[in-house]
Amino acid sequence: MSLLNSTVSPENATGVVAKNYERVKEMAGFIPPLCEFLSINPNAQTANLDYAKTVFPHSTLTGKLLSMIGLLISNDSSCDYCVDFNEAILVNNFKISQDEIQAIKDNASSVTSLDDKEKALLLFVLKSVKDPNSITQNDITSLKNLNATELEIYDVINHGVHIVAADIMIDTFKIK
Repeated sequence: MSLLNSTVSPENATGVVAKNYERVKEMAGFIPPLCEFLSINPNAQTANLDYAKTVFPHSTLTGKLLSMIGLLISNDSSCDYCVDFNEAILVNNFKISQDEIQAIKDNASSVTSLDDKEKALLLFVLKSVKDPNSITQNDITSLKNLNATELEIYDVINHGVHIVAADIMIDTFKIK
């Protein structure tokens, strides 16, 4: 359900949208409301699925880190849909306790279930999303000193930007 009504339901999908729904079912096992909403523009839906395929699974960044990025960015932007979605992933797939989830929502630097590199990447993307102009060469050097590659640094920021964009779409159009 959303403020726009031109979506294509899975049972009425044909062509590109039907193929996209098949792809999503293979990846997630179900059709999330955001994917159905994106059927308004099949090209945008395809582009979003192509992006997701490049991120999940990532060759070096864990799903736990990527879900924590989603959780914390969405928590800061008050996107309840995405907070709930990422909490469910963290609890069900990575066995993160509700206590740790609440603790990192209150203070991201309190995360205990990521290694030092992933924790630093998490804090870096949160800093970048809040104030991209505050990022300096020292931030990049610190990440590299923890053996973060430039690809990993790029990919966490790219992921963070996609989360911000999704939060805006979801909240603007009241996707549920």
